[in-house]
Amino acid sequence: MAFLKIRVSNQSVPETYHCGGFLIRPDAVLSAAHCVAKKGRVRVTVILGAHNVNVRERSQQRIHVRDWVIHPKYSPGDIKNDIVLLKLKPRARINENVKFISFSSSKERGDSGGPLVCNHKAHGIVSHGLERSLFPTVFTRISYFEPWIRYKPD
Repeated sequence: MAFLKIRVSNQSVPETYHCGGFLIRPDAVLSAAHCVAKKGRVRVTVILGAHNVNVRERSQQRIHVRDWVIHPKYSPGDIKNDIVLLKLKPRARINENVKFISFSSSKERGDSGGPLVCNHKAHGIVSHGLERSLFPTVFTRISYFEPWIRYKPD
């Protein structure tokens, strides 16, 4: 996982946003295009190797994003093709705390049952996606089933 700190400066007060992403090679992170498709001057810092982004840890690497490429068919209105490739400079140092993850080819799917994780908490379970979609589009909301999960029969 990567933590993205996004600072947007326009004519008013600067704003800070946060998003997630993941390292796919030492010089690149994948994320959602809507995270960086903002009006104004956008600066992105990627934090890798963090267990807690609110604390400076020795395992952390803070790397500025030098450039990014938003998918050419990204559509903010209906959020289609919501993907961006963030180019890092310098490259991430691969070690026990920072590793890149390969991603599946279009012929591989097997993620049913996997978690949808946000802020170190599982929010959903991968259910399924559209037939020709690379990514899952339907998740089971865990919080809805919390009483059932916590139920302990006598």
